[in-house]
Amino acid sequence: RVAIASYSKDPELLVDFTANKMAARLALQNLNFMLGFAELDLSASLASAIDWLGASHGKKTIVVLSTGVDSTPAGEWEAIQEKLETCDVRILAVSLSGDFRKPLKHKVLTREEKKDRALLEQGFAAADQSLGELTRMTGGRVYFPKNQKDFDRAYVEIAQLIRHEYSLAFTPPAHDGQIHAITVKVEGLGRRTDHRQAYLAPATAASEK
Repeated sequence: RVAIASYSKDPELLVDFTANKMAARLALQNLNFMLGFAELDLSASLASAIDWLGASHGKKTIVVLSTGVDSTPAGEWEAIQEKLETCDVRILAVSLSGDFRKPLKHKVLTREEKKDRALLEQGFAAADQSLGELTRMTGGRVYFPKNQKDFDRAYVEIAQLIRHEYSLAFTPPAHDGQIHAITVKVEGLGRRTDHRQAYLAPATAASEK
């Protein structure tokens, strides 16, 4: 099943969980990714979406279509980071910044325009880093397509990842109610694994005091 949501300051549910592919397709077609907003609280909206998914059972993945620009207040990041690190939701992201970064053809830029262009590149570089960090913490991936073929390849790979996800369980050695790092290693050249970076250990009665 799939649900569709958009976001600016907060996420807005457009289509609730459904198996109707046509309803999901229509919702995506009606989204305007070029529409500007004063606020784009990406990480805060993801935290809210994770809360929405809390009552759902089974494997859960959020596919984010975004430039990565994030206006979430810096003071909220620590709590959001903890939620991302310890949730059971994987985030896969597709960057939409490619078209915005393309230089204008056959145009000589003025000095001011060059400065604006440099600031734009700095902003998108920070946005790329933000998408990478958000996905990495949840064991996901981020894609930076530059053309339609890149988008097609990204969506095919995302569909495969969602269908072929494996869960590995272990018994936490500590029961202290704290966040602990996770390291997963695979053998063999050319192999890679995506995994979440941390987990929240269960708390015993003694550690809760």
